[in-house]
Amino acid sequence: DGDDLEFIEIRNTGTTTVNLSGIYFMGTGLVYQFPANATLGPGLCVILASNATVFQLQHGFSPFGQFTRHLSNNSEKILLADAFGNLIDLVEYSDSSPWPAADGNGAYLRLKDHRLDNSVAENWEASSDVITAVDELHQDPEITLYPNPVHEMLTVRSGSGISSICVYDLRGSIILTLEGSGNEVSVDMSPMKPGIYIVRIFTRVGSFPRRVIKD
Repeated sequence: DGDDLEFIEIRNTGTTTVNLSGIYFMGTGLVYQFPANATLGPGLCVILASNATVFQLQHGFSPFGQFTRHLSNNSEKILLADAFGNLIDLVEYSDSSPWPAADGNGAYLRLKDHRLDNSVAENWEASSDVITAVDELHQDPEITLYPNPVHEMLTVRSGSGISSICVYDLRGSIILTLEGSGNEVSVDMSPMKPGIYIVRIFTRVGSFPRRVIKD
């Protein structure tokens, strides 16, 4: 079902962390409200999907949340409001010119540059590129991976300790699982084909995905 492939990305284009508690989509379109204490760091994004299971199978990482109802393939007004009902942002898209066509064949609409006005149709483009954004609401600032791109050995470090690491391809298949017991783990990427992989690091404070390019 094409409706199961729908997703929406929200990006913090500011320079400070945003409190998302209670923020929701108002109107008659998709339905979702962020939980209490949710935050989004500067420059990070969060993805919501209509079907979290299908999204992970398609893109190799889990969305932050799952909305109900569906986006229209014709035109729709998406309104984002704070917990008190104050409008934060509004995007009204259409499937007619000057909006690019993206309803079908796996294409989606994306803003050409996050600094552009998202109310202007010409600032959007249709894309079928692989989605590799794996930013989450809570990133562990102590996690580092290097080198990236990597040819052979990838070093993963975390000040929160590493209990295990899973490497996924973009279809969501597990390629490798490693156990950890300290703050550093070496991952042998040499047998893997060149491409993009998702490395999920499990620490004592949570699990955190990172995108890694194998050259």
